[in-house]
Amino acid sequence: MEPVLGVKIGCLFALLVLTLVCGLIPICFKWFQMEAARGRHRQVLSLLGCISAGIFLGAGFMHMTAEALEGIESEIQKIVMQNRTESGGNSSGDANSAYTDYPYGELIISLGFFSVFFLESLALQCCPGAHGGSKVQEEEVGGAHVLGLHSHGPLPSPSPSQSPFRALILLLSLSFHSVFEGLAVGLQTTVVATVQLCLAVLAHKGLIVFGVGLRLVQVGTASRWAVFCILSFALMSPLGVALGLAVAGGDSEGGRGLAQAVLEGVAAGTFLYVTFLEILPRELAGPEAPLVKWGCVAAGFAFMALIALQDAVDTPRGTNSGAGKKHFEVKKWNAVALWAWDIVVDNCAICRNHIMDLCIECQLTRHLPLLKNAPFVTFKHLLPALCVVTKHPRPS
Repeated sequence: MEPVLGVKIGCLFALLVLTLVCGLIPICFKWFQMEAARGRHRQVLSLLGCISAGIFLGAGFMHMTAEALEGIESEIQKIVMQNRTESGGNSSGDANSAYTDYPYGELIISLGFFSVFFLESLALQCCPGAHGGSKVQEEEVGGAHVLGLHSHGPLPSPSPSQSPFRALILLLSLSFHSVFEGLAVGLQTTVVATVQLCLAVLAHKGLIVFGVGLRLVQVGTASRWAVFCILSFALMSPLGVALGLAVAGGDSEGGRGLAQAVLEGVAAGTFLYVTFLEILPRELAGPEAPLVKWGCVAAGFAFMALIALQDAVDTPRGTNSGAGKKHFEVKKWNAVALWAWDIVVDNCAICRNHIMDLCIECQLTRHLPLLKNAPFVTFKHLLPALCVVTKHPRPS
């Protein structure tokens, strides 16, 4: 067995065990059940829920949304550059700028948000009785909302009947994300890269799955179904690792890149929907200790932000999905190559083809819009260096 294969199998089991342990702790211990809590115990659970809300908020913005935006932008830039190569470098710069400047990532994330919004609205429209609560309760909620317009009081908590549906959406969006994280681990080619990326995934996955287990308990999910949900979620990252192992010997990109980026964007949008319409309103609904709750939410978010910072520093070059950060020197060279593309290499088809190969290989074409205003002063130093690297004589 090759060393890297053994490490990947070890990562597969590590992801499975950590997810199961962290997710089952809130389910197996009655201490985490809000219904049986009284006094200080209940207050501690409420603050713990606020911390988990901050963790979800941080996971949504610092991990899922950031990775989806990076992946979508990279794939769009790659398509634009390939089109320019096929057209011989004669395509309109304004048209390419319009393609690359449009916020495709934000659009796809918003589509994920509105998709879940539509499904929930459709379910409530088709089953009016499932909205939960009597007419009196609805009037009370409406009164609380009107009062909130004047007193800036807390928002009413979500309907109990909506909570299980939103918990399911939360689980599905995280499952999509977990599969792609596992896929990135499975596609690594070295032991060091595999271990570093796996540690980066483990660092935030344990916190997130603990929050999922706590959320399932708080919305009143039956223990049997809660265990089933955690078990299903725990299998997602190992499934991704297995898929990565299956395709590692061939072309790991193929047509997967754009589809993966779009699915990650949709998953990020659904995750943000649940975070803002279910998790945060529920935790902030009560009037008790609002500043302490704010501090707990901020602490959870800050912890995820620190993990994202550590990921950016430690994750090796060459990883897939948005989790992989490329080496600075590779970025620097490709910035020069992309600038040369726009300024000088239309006179040298061989150099242009070499530059295209470098940009696709390193997947850094997303930096093209940032290089439009590069200083022209170093032009006289650029072309000789470019032709030396491509081993092609300098054009006259």
